[in-house]
Amino acid sequence: MIDQSMVPYLTAIVESIEDAVLAKTFAGIITYWNPGAEVLYGYSASEMVGRHISLLFPAGLPREFNAIMRRLEHGERIKHFETVLVAKSGKRIDVSLTISPLFSRRGELIGALTIARDNSDRRRAEHQLSLHVERLALATAVARIGVWEWELSTDQLTWDATMLAMYGFEPTDRITYENWAACVHSEDLPGREASLRRVVEQNLDGSGEFRIVSADGGVKIISFTERAVLDGAANVVRVVGVNVDVTERRAVEAALRKSQEQMKYLAEHDFLTGLPNQRILNDRIGQAIELGSRTGRTVALLFLDMDGFKHINDSLGHPAGDKLIQSISKRLLDCVRSSDTVSRQGGDEFIVLLPEVNHPEDTAIAARRMLEAVAAVHSVDEHELQITACIGISIYPDDGLDAETLIKNADTAMYNAKDNGTRGYEFFQPAMNLRAVERQFLEEGMRQALERAEFVLHYQPKIDLRTGAITGAEALIRWMHPTRGLLYPGNFIPIAEASGLIIPIGAWVLRQACIQAQSWIGKGLPPITMAVNVSPVRFESEGFLEGLFAILNETGLDKKSVEIEVTETLLIRRPELTASILRTLRETGVRIAMDDLGTGYSSLSYLHNLPLDALKIDQSFVRQISMAPNQIGIVSAIILMGKSLNLKLIAEGIETAEELKFLQDLNCDEGQGYYFSPPVLPEQFARLHNTGGFRIFGDAARTRSPLNSCDQIAREQERDRRRLS
Repeated sequence: MIDQSMVPYLTAIVESIEDAVLAKTFAGIITYWNPGAEVLYGYSASEMVGRHISLLFPAGLPREFNAIMRRLEHGERIKHFETVLVAKSGKRIDVSLTISPLFSRRGELIGALTIARDNSDRRRAEHQLSLHVERLALATAVARIGVWEWELSTDQLTWDATMLAMYGFEPTDRITYENWAACVHSEDLPGREASLRRVVEQNLDGSGEFRIVSADGGVKIISFTERAVLDGAANVVRVVGVNVDVTERRAVEAALRKSQEQMKYLAEHDFLTGLPNQRILNDRIGQAIELGSRTGRTVALLFLDMDGFKHINDSLGHPAGDKLIQSISKRLLDCVRSSDTVSRQGGDEFIVLLPEVNHPEDTAIAARRMLEAVAAVHSVDEHELQITACIGISIYPDDGLDAETLIKNADTAMYNAKDNGTRGYEFFQPAMNLRAVERQFLEEGMRQALERAEFVLHYQPKIDLRTGAITGAEALIRWMHPTRGLLYPGNFIPIAEASGLIIPIGAWVLRQACIQAQSWIGKGLPPITMAVNVSPVRFESEGFLEGLFAILNETGLDKKSVEIEVTETLLIRRPELTASILRTLRETGVRIAMDDLGTGYSSLSYLHNLPLDALKIDQSFVRQISMAPNQIGIVSAIILMGKSLNLKLIAEGIETAEELKFLQDLNCDEGQGYYFSPPVLPEQFARLHNTGGFRIFGDAARTRSPLNSCDQIAREQERDRRRLS
């Protein structure tokens, strides 16, 4: 029984506590409602006292309430009964109930005292914790992070599902330290165990990577982090840690590193040959110059360019051209020391850096060695290829103090070597810069000359040496330069050939010559043969035959009236291909003449394999008739050989009666030269053709036409090199 004197004190206590306290009869009618209940449920005491407790119940709770009442009937006190009640606002409240039976003085159950505590905050915290746990589990699963724990007192290892899968164990397998250690790669186990000892003995966190051998025999790379868990006495009681399988990540990183290394290599080396490119070359030249400035040693730079590579590349295809470049690269590497640098500049150009040169002659020896190596036969697929090179040489400090200047001057010297065509290499001289400027000036001018119609053709008659009749004309190009006046082929054709401009210029020459021949025919002049020189560069260019036939079809000139003059140089480069192209031309009716015979290095025995119509005796040999009579045997031999091959013989550069008579005595068929007429404009040629030709007598005397006496073109200028399109 409660002392009645204590009731006020107990009431004060109940009124002051935050928990909701209510009393109800056995029938469920509320008899007491403290301020805490008002706060929790939102009802005031006046609203709830006398009303049934079910007002607070959500649907379904009365059944639970009835079960509780039955337990109370037996005098049972119910603790921490968690349920949901409904507040006045309709909000559902998570509560923890403690329900005690109330008895009368006679010991009869008359009701119950209920204390309710709001569990909403705790439930929310528990829910958030549950979400965090789920998310962590999901994250570890997705990220393949294995979590483990080692209880030191029991030596028990606990692994999550990711750990088991990582090592290849089944969920039912018992994991022991020995099982784990057996999976660790034998080379990595000592270090791994040392890390665990530091964690256990020194309370130091551990991390790193090690390898495991999984159950299927595969090797994996595992990243680990581990730390100690302490008890209240700061003793290590367990070790927890995570494992991450980083095998794929490391493979990707390795592949990325390799890719970056390859990109760096490709950025610094030529993809075809593996040789250093311009970037590395410039750096090494800079290093060599810096060293040379301290030691006083000279540095040599050799600029190499291949002759005839474009033709091989075009005719045999790029794969063969690539293999030839690779072969050249290997030979150049064999010619130098390990301290030297061979660099490919692109195309068929190479630069060789000799960082330590004691004597200039050492550089010349190296250049000759490279020329010989390049010139030797290259076996490419089923082909035996030959190619030559030209080398320009610049020396530090004489020819430049930086990489750019040395390369530019070596390039200039290389072009000079090409033009001279003697020993194949040239040392830079300051005067070459003037020639380089001149070369650039003319090249830029030629690029616009076609558009501006600055090129013109002159025509030199070809004469039958028996009758004096004009049998043909040779088209010879001139350039009416806007500031320099009339330029002869020797001034600009070599530059056109080196730059590739000879291809469009040559096409223009052929078209204009055919148009002019048609024009003469249209004016009633007797048809003649129009001879046009074809440069080796154009002859070997892609689409040469197609372009030539297109011009002939376009102009409508009878193909039998066209004579293509090719030089002996073509025999050296690709005799088989040359013969094939010439046969195609000749089968259509186009006539073929070999120009400048005897000036090249080919064997005359090649001639019987070529589909030729005529041989042209170079003017240098004709000149020997009057200037060096003891050297005229070559002319006689050429004429006799041509006759034996049933070829027409045409002598160039006839300037004296003595030369004419000698050629007549040897039965040379045709001739051309200043003795008859210099190259003239189309109108002048037409007037000359109208005269019926020249009267030639047995003593080689002749009657000049009025045209010859008034022509003021200097002979010496015409003796310049007549290398035409």
